[in-house]
Amino acid sequence: MMKIKSAQKPYKKYVLVGIIIILALVVSTSLYVYVFNGNILGWTKQKNDSSINLDKPTDEQKQAGDNVKKDTVENNTSNSKPTNQGSEQSASPTPQPDGKSTVELNITAANQNGATLQVRSLIFSLVSSGTCTLTLTKDNTVVTKTAKVQAQASSSTCLGFDIPTAELSAGTWQAKLVFENETVTGNAQKTVIIE
Repeated sequence: MMKIKSAQKPYKKYVLVGIIIILALVVSTSLYVYVFNGNILGWTKQKNDSSINLDKPTDEQKQAGDNVKKDTVENNTSNSKPTNQGSEQSASPTPQPDGKSTVELNITAANQNGATLQVRSLIFSLVSSGTCTLTLTKDNTVVTKTAKVQAQASSSTCLGFDIPTAELSAGTWQAKLVFENETVTGNAQKTVIIE
């Protein structure tokens, strides 16, 4: 009896050689990009630098920011009156005999939000200094709070008041807001209901 020897299939060798070549190309390309940062062919490995400096600003950074704010306010007030933007902008402050000009001031919100009364305002002039004083009155009870002022693009605002309702009894309060700095003053009133 005669034994027939089966021939190995040659394609298995070619597949194995092909896989080895592909793996060698992948490894060498990855090594090239890692070692040379891809610079030889103009490729660059993208750096993932998503770090944000959350440190407190230095005195120099604060001073630079204050200078920008001051320049913005001076430029806007020196160019006659600010541009009108809808109904939120009014004319320049009105001169008064006592030396200070009056400016329009509105209480834009006086809402109870849970256990806090939030009062917000709008000063119809571009100012960067001054004090806002909020006085809440009910019967013989008076609650007074103060806040600084902040300049915006074409107007200003008191930085806001968040008053715990524990300081206020339930009922109707009269809110009076007064803004004042070296050159201008303004006031507004609103009725507030505390539940």
